[in-house]
This record gives sequence, C-alpha cells and structure tokens, in this order.
Amino acid sequence: MNIGDRTLVMWRKDTGDIPRLLFAPAERSVTVDEEGNVETVTLRSTAAGVLSTLSGHGLGWDASVAAYSSVRGGGHTGAFLAGQYTATEYTDRYGDDADDRFDDTDDPLEAIDVPPTPEQLAEDRAIDAAVRSRIARESAPAAEEDLQHLGALLAAMWADPDGKVLLLDDLAWDAPVELNFELIQQTLESAEQYGLPALPIARAVETLVFLFRDARLIAWPLITCVLLKHLPTDTDVVYDLSGGIWEFEMETVEHATSFLDRWWASTGDSIATYAQSLGMMFGSLSAFRSKLGPQFWFGQAIAANAHLRELNKDRANSTKKARGDALESLAEALFNAEEQVVVTRKNFATEEEEIDLVLRNELDHAFWAAHHSPLIIVECKNWAKPVGVEPLRVLESKLEDRRGLVRIGVFISVSGFTKEFLTRLKAVQGRDIGVIYALTGADVDDLVARRQPIMEWLRTSGAMRAFGA
Repeated sequence: MNIGDRTLVMWRKDTGDIPRLLFAPAERSVTVDEEGNVETVTLRSTAAGVLSTLSGHGLGWDASVAAYSSVRGGGHTGAFLAGQYTATEYTDRYGDDADDRFDDTDDPLEAIDVPPTPEQLAEDRAIDAAVRSRIARESAPAAEEDLQHLGALLAAMWADPDGKVLLLDDLAWDAPVELNFELIQQTLESAEQYGLPALPIARAVETLVFLFRDARLIAWPLITCVLLKHLPTDTDVVYDLSGGIWEFEMETVEHATSFLDRWWASTGDSIATYAQSLGMMFGSLSAFRSKLGPQFWFGQAIAANAHLRELNKDRANSTKKARGDALESLAEALFNAEEQVVVTRKNFATEEEEIDLVLRNELDHAFWAAHHSPLIIVECKNWAKPVGVEPLRVLESKLEDRRGLVRIGVFISVSGFTKEFLTRLKAVQGRDIGVIYALTGADVDDLVARRQPIMEWLRTSGAMRAFGA
C-alpha cells in the first residue's frame, strides 16, 4: 500500500485483509494497456477520503482517541526515562565522579554493608524527587495530545523518502512489533531530532505496540489514522493488488472486476469474523478490573456520535436510511457499554412491525429488578423535527403486545420531543404496560461526552422525565 510516494506495506504478504477498511467500494480501479490487457488493479483514495471512510466504520479520529485513552499505558517508557534522568542528575551533580559515588570499595559484597551517610541519603532523595517531578511534568499531556505529537513525528519522518518511519515500517498484520528498549530509545531520539516532546510520543508507541498485539483491528486503522490526519488532505492512498493479476487470472477487465467483487466480499466477511471475535474478547475483558469492554464501546459511541452529527449537518446529502442507521449504531454502542445489558437483536422485524433494538436485561440494581422486564426494547428516531405523540403510541403498543417479557421501553429522538409527547409520556406510566424512558440528542451528546452509563442516566434523570418531574 502506498501513501503519497512511499510504500507502507506490501499487498497480501504483510497486511492481510485489513486495508479493505480504508476504502469505499467506488474507489476500486482497473486500468488496461493499449491492447486491452489489465495493467493495474487498485483501490485509490486520498488521506481525506480514507479518514472519512474510517469515521464511517467507527474507526476515525474520535474513536482512535477514545480507544487509545482507554488503554493508554507508558510504564516501560516511564521506567526507562526515570533511569536515564537519574543518571543525568547524578552526572550533572558529580560530573566525572558520578560513578565513584557508589564505589566506596572494590568488593561488591562489602559495598552492600556500607551504609550511606545522612548527606548521601538527602542527596539521593533530592535526585529522586527531581526525577519524579520531571516525569510527572512530561506525562501531563492528555491522550489526544499524545496522538497529535505522534502524528506530527510520523508525518515529519514520512516526508523523508530515504528515512525509516518509526513503528510503521516494521508494522505487519501477522508480525507485531516487539516492545524493547531499542524501540523506546529510537522513539526518544526521533522525538528529540524533530523537536517534539519525547515522553508522550514514546508512551503512545508503547501503548500502540501492546494494542496491536491484542486488537489489530483497532490498532492498525488507529495508527494509519494518526498518520493520515497529519498529512496533506490530498495525499494519494493506493492499495495495489496488481501483483495478483496473473495469479488470479485477471487479464481482462471483466475478470479483474469479478475478482474485485469476490475479494471485497470475502475480506468483508473475514474482517466481520475478526471483529466479532474481538467484540467477544472485549466483552470477556469487561468482567475484569481493566474494564476494557465498556471503554471500547464508549470509544465506538464517540465515533458513532461524530458520524451522526456529520450526517445531520447536511441532510440534503445523506439518506434517511443512513441517518437512521447511524443513530441505531450509536444506541447499540451505548447499550453495549453496559456490563449487565446485552444487545440481542438489531432491526428485529415481524410481519406487522420492526423493533430497532432488543436488549436482554441482566441488571441487578433494585430499581431495574422492580420493573420485572427480562427484555428491553428501544425505538430510535433521527428526524429533523421533534417527535410527536403518534410514534409514542406505536411504542406503547409494542410493549402491550409483549407484556409478559417487556415492561421497559426506551425512545431516543435526536431532535427531541413535542410538548404533547411529553404529556402523553407521563400518562403512559399510569397504565399497566410498563415504563417508557425518553432521551433527546442533547442527552446522548452529554452521555457520550461524560462517558456516563446510559442505564444510570435512565434510572436518575430519565426517570424524572418519564414521570413528568
């Protein structure tokens, strides 16, 4: 795959199916020579185009920052720098005599029994405090700043066609980069060379190396996104499959187009399978203290919310289905972030109706247990105007038809609700069909920004609105 004039990774040998995520179906291209024989088979876009496509997949800049924030480490980098800074402090204070500071005897075993003087202890504590203060100061940048600094470094190195780009030149789908002191040292030296803060960049590299090991489907697009965001928007991005022209008998346009169709479908299936496995992995991890599962889904929610806002900003250039799907994906991510709620069905259709989301309720909080609702159904409306009474009546009927299993309904409307809707909502709670909670787009924005669990919001602010308070 080429970005600008530089090759990032070779087709098939190093990337697997993952570059498929960077392109849209319309960006496939086949060219022929003067005799009509296929010359190139490629996917072609620009930095701006790839970033837009990644955002549509929930893997754009906002999601990258969220994913990175939830797993950001830096312990190895901090320890490495602490050692370097300590050595520097001793050298600055004692000059050439720094080594002698610890060598009061030629016998190492005897040196263990030589207690430090009070003056030496005081000096050691002062040096330790200075090092810790420096590490804390350099660790201050927020997660997004780490990625901004890393992107600036990668872009600067990318501009040198003869130089090696940190991390990227060694990154292959089936051969993750190993974290070692050599890589950390290389990172620190590169940051210094380009006048960028060392610790945030090294911390980002360390985190991404570990993330790539455990979750390549997140890490590979994330690293690509960080680079492309710092390159000119019109930079060409080309994934060249021409190496397979003879191997896969793509000598004619018809055969090449057929191959692209099959390749597009098969790689999509492969990525979907990997994503499903990855989702299961994060779901399993959520049971542990690391809480990676909820953080992963909050990252997806941040990206989905940004995508939703983009579609709604210019409704003339987006379809009703795309806007509706975007809201459903956002709602799905928010409910997936709940550890005791399981999204069992999406767009569940019967002969008479469709339910946007069906959730299995495993919440053990007394508030939710009192509802006696094994299932929860969710209605999503991404309309330009506030939702009125009629859609609420439809949701009421869905609850009434399933009274034995469903006594909780959630209505999400990006543009809010009419006064009549809210009046009816209060009245609904007096009927024996259960409880309906209502969220606006502004509520969702606030949930995403604060990473507040949606069921916690429904139990507090949502309950107050449902009952007309």
